[in-house]
Amino acid sequence: MINSLKIINRDHIRNVELLNLSKINIFCGKNNAGKTTILNTLSGGSEKFMLGEEYSFDEVWSFFVKVNTKAREELQDEDYWSDNLLEEYYSSLYLILEEYNKPFYFIDDLLILTQQVFIENKEEGLYETIYKVIQEIIGQYDIFPYLEPDNIISIPANRFIEPRVNYSTQQNEIKPTGEGIVSKVFFMKNQLAGTPELIAYLRMKDQFKFICDGFDFDIIQNGDGTLNLMFTNPSGDWLNAEKYGLGLRDLLIILYFANSIDNSNVILIDEVETHLHPDLQRKLLHTLRESSKQFFITTHSNIFLDSTFVNKIFHVTFDNQINIVDATSRSGLLNDLGFSVSDNLTSDLIILCEGPTDKPVIEEFLYKFDLMQNYNIKIWPLGGDIMDQHDLTVFSESYKIIGLIDLDPGSGVIRQRFVDNCTDNNIPVHRLKRYAIENYFTIEALRKVFKGQISQDISTIDTTIKLEDQIGINPKKNNRKIANNMNVADIEGTD
Repeated sequence: MINSLKIINRDHIRNVELLNLSKINIFCGKNNAGKTTILNTLSGGSEKFMLGEEYSFDEVWSFFVKVNTKAREELQDEDYWSDNLLEEYYSSLYLILEEYNKPFYFIDDLLILTQQVFIENKEEGLYETIYKVIQEIIGQYDIFPYLEPDNIISIPANRFIEPRVNYSTQQNEIKPTGEGIVSKVFFMKNQLAGTPELIAYLRMKDQFKFICDGFDFDIIQNGDGTLNLMFTNPSGDWLNAEKYGLGLRDLLIILYFANSIDNSNVILIDEVETHLHPDLQRKLLHTLRESSKQFFITTHSNIFLDSTFVNKIFHVTFDNQINIVDATSRSGLLNDLGFSVSDNLTSDLIILCEGPTDKPVIEEFLYKFDLMQNYNIKIWPLGGDIMDQHDLTVFSESYKIIGLIDLDPGSGVIRQRFVDNCTDNNIPVHRLKRYAIENYFTIEALRKVFKGQISQDISTIDTTIKLEDQIGINPKKNNRKIANNMNVADIEGTD
C-alpha cells in the first residue's frame, strides 16, 4: 500500500505531496480540473513520482548517525578535515531537524535540510561527500529504502465489456478497459474447488448480488465456442448482457480487478460512478472498503465524498497548473452540518443565505439574469436564528463564497456576529438594503399569485416594513412563484 507520494513537475502538476494515504483515496473537482491527469501520472510508474513513508525524528537521526560513521571514513584524507569539523556540522543539523517539527516523508526533504547546513557554512566539498554517503546508505539500511510501487491497474472512464466474445482468442488478454474479462472470468468459474481462481470468482458473485439487490451474472459457452455474458434479475429471468444497461457491465469490470489474484494491489478508477445508480454506488463503496487492495478514485458523486466511508478526499482545481488540496477534514465537517460536500468542492460560487425560503427567490433572480444556466451556483440556508453559530472555516478555504443577509433589525445582534465571523474568514457579506428579500417583490407579482387576497388599496410595497405586515399574508410558502412572476426590469437597479 502506498503511504505517501510526491509528484514533481509532471503533466501540469507542480510539487504536490499526498500524505498519509489509506485504503480509499478520492479525487474530486470540476470537469477538466486534472483528476484524470493525476491517475495517468500515478499509472505511469515510479519515474513520475516519489514514494514515501512517515518517519519520526528518532528514525531520521538514527539514519544520520550511520551517515556520520561512513562520512568519517570518506573524509579522513581531505585537506579541510579536522576532528571537530563533522561534529560542528552535525550539531547544526540536529538543531534544524528539531525545528522542522513535523514528520519526514521523502528522502529529498532530508537532502534539502542537509544542503542548507553545509552550503550556508561554505563547505561545498564536505556537502558533496555527505550527499554521496547518504545515497550509499539509503541502499544499505531499512531507513528510507528505495520504494517501488506495487503493480498498478488503471481503469479508465471509458470502459466496456463485450457481451459476446470468442474464448479461444480472448482468454489471455486482460485490459482495464474491460477487454478479456469475460474470458478470464469464465476460466475462473471452471477451476477446481478451493483454487484461488474459483474462490475469487465466487466472491465476485456474492459482491455482485449484494450490490445489485439480487441481480446475478453468469457466462455460458455456445456450441461454436463463443462466450455469452448473461444477467438475471431477482425473479430468475436470464437475459444476454446487451439487454441490460451498461451499469452492470461497468460494475463487473471494477469487481474483477478488485478481486484479481495477480499482484496488482493498487487500483485506479476514473469516474467510478459511471452508469451506476446512487444505491449501487453506496454498496460498491462498502465492497471496496472490504477489499485488500488500495484505491485511487476520481468522482463527481457525493456518495464517494463522505469521509465516514472514505479515507482521503483531495480537491483538484486548475489554474495554469493542477492544484491538489487535502479536503478530508472539511468533508467531515460539512457532512456533520448537513451540507453537500460535492457542492462545496465543485461550485463556481456558494451563497450563504438566512433561511430556506430565501433560496428559491435567489435562484429565480439569478436564473432571470442567465447566471444559473451558465455557472454552477449553490445556495445554502444557514438558519436565521443560528446563522452565527456555524463554523465558517469549513467554507472559506479555497472556495468562492459570499453571504447575503436581511436588513431586518429584529435579529441585529445575531446578524452582526455572523458578519464578524465572515470577516474573520475573509467571506464577503452583502446586507440587503430592504427589510428582507420578500421586500423586493412587486405588487404586480404578488397579485398574480394571491389573486384577490391583497387589498386594492395597496399600490406599492414599503421596503422598510415586513411584507406580511403590509399585505396581511405570509408569502414565504409561495416565494418561488412570486419571484418567477417578476422580470429582469423589476430587479435591475436594486442592490
